[in-house]
Amino acid sequence: MARLLTLNPAGRRRWFLIWQAPVLFLVALLTLALAITAPGLLTTPSTLAGAAALALGAAIALPLPVRFLAVVPVLDIVAIAVIRSQDVGTLISISSIALIPILCLGFHFGRSGVALASCGAVLITALPYLRASEAPHATQWIGLLALPTVSVMLALVAQLGSSILADRSEKLSRAFARSSEQLEITRSLIEVLPVGLAYHGPDGERRLANRRAFEFALLAGMDVENPDRPGTSVWREDRIRRVPPEEQFVTRALSGAEIEAELVWLGEPGSQAAVAVSAHQVTSAAGDPLGTVVVSLDVTELVESVRVRDQFLATLSHELRTPLVSVVGYLDIISEELEGGDPELVEMLGTARRGARTLTDRISHLLVAGSQDRLTLDLDRVDLSELVGTVAERHRHSAGTRGVQLSCDLPPVVTTADPHKIELVVDNLVSNAVKHTAMGGSVEISLRSGPQIMLMVGDTGSGLARHERERAFDRFYRTDSARRDAVQGLGLGLSICKAVVEAHGGEISMVTSPGQGTTVTVVLPALTG
Repeated sequence: MARLLTLNPAGRRRWFLIWQAPVLFLVALLTLALAITAPGLLTTPSTLAGAAALALGAAIALPLPVRFLAVVPVLDIVAIAVIRSQDVGTLISISSIALIPILCLGFHFGRSGVALASCGAVLITALPYLRASEAPHATQWIGLLALPTVSVMLALVAQLGSSILADRSEKLSRAFARSSEQLEITRSLIEVLPVGLAYHGPDGERRLANRRAFEFALLAGMDVENPDRPGTSVWREDRIRRVPPEEQFVTRALSGAEIEAELVWLGEPGSQAAVAVSAHQVTSAAGDPLGTVVVSLDVTELVESVRVRDQFLATLSHELRTPLVSVVGYLDIISEELEGGDPELVEMLGTARRGARTLTDRISHLLVAGSQDRLTLDLDRVDLSELVGTVAERHRHSAGTRGVQLSCDLPPVVTTADPHKIELVVDNLVSNAVKHTAMGGSVEISLRSGPQIMLMVGDTGSGLARHERERAFDRFYRTDSARRDAVQGLGLGLSICKAVVEAHGGEISMVTSPGQGTTVTVVLPALTG
């Protein structure tokens, strides 16, 4: 059975060029040499018969069915044997040409090919003696057996190599088929993803992208044929300023930047889409760069819903605050009028005033939460130690009622900040610490000055789990324990603190663990101007 052969024309032509063309070429060279040195041998019946056999083999090599293809190298061997038999001394070099069809038989035709090669080698060496009707001398047996022996060995080696190659070829074919299947499965999975996904090689060339990625590229005004070229319709989060080419996410990603859920707007005004873009650099186990993956998610509906929510909260807060100011004002007037009157009525009025002020605080929080992204600061010189001490005193009564010890370490610290918003930060942090600390616990407030100002509010309360800590600064987030224990609040305090601190150019962080308490640290620049 033929090995490593294909029935297509290209495969057959390769076989002809590898095995048949060299034989014809070498015989042609031998013919040229004989025309110079022994022209009489060119016209002998043996030479003509050998040439005819070679021509026949060449003629049938391409159209002959694979199962009969062994006939071609056999004809080559017969032709060489016939030509050589007429004058062994002059034509001995033609024997080496026979090694080509002998290797072909062993390589492509298995055991039967090895047998045919062996018989052919015997024919080449024995035919001159058969034509002369004489037996070889004792020393001639060595030469007589040399070619068949070498031929058998070469044919066996060729067969072994063919078997190894065929086995490896089959394994490679199976591996390629599996890889092709996996690639198609991967392509199908990528296509059904609701996100745009593109993979760029280390050279920046796009190797893979799904339909959604092409849609985003077209929306951004990018050239899909040249993805490294910047888009013409990429906008910043405010939807007013275009993103410069060197700052666009594809340019930065292909330059090696890691991008985590960056919000951009794609498209011209009137047909824009909000897209959260992430980019990750892919490396091998050895650290060699393999390329860049860019993922894009359409978050237009989410962004619009957040905007509508904020607008609703701002409108609702304004609508509630106006009548509430009147309520609080009249309660204050009534309280002054009833001072020294019926104790029970005074107590009821005090409860109403506290409830109204609590509601006022909640509305103030909603107003600040609705404008976190556009906070404006009214900067002034602030004595932080005095401000923090005033807030602490405000909560000392509630802390004592809960059995919580409140202590302060407040050295003199003066800076430039928005006093009302900083007071809001301190109030939220102290209020949270007191509310989440059980009886017998403690809350400690401290200030430190230097190149930066540090405000630390620590408690010995319940603390937060890891997943709760990661969302602690999100708007409207409340922990399971806060909801379970009916702790008052809207889940806005820490998000407001973060917005105010960052508006001042500072940072806020939290260290906490379940049952070990919480420490929130605010770092502000030390501004004295």
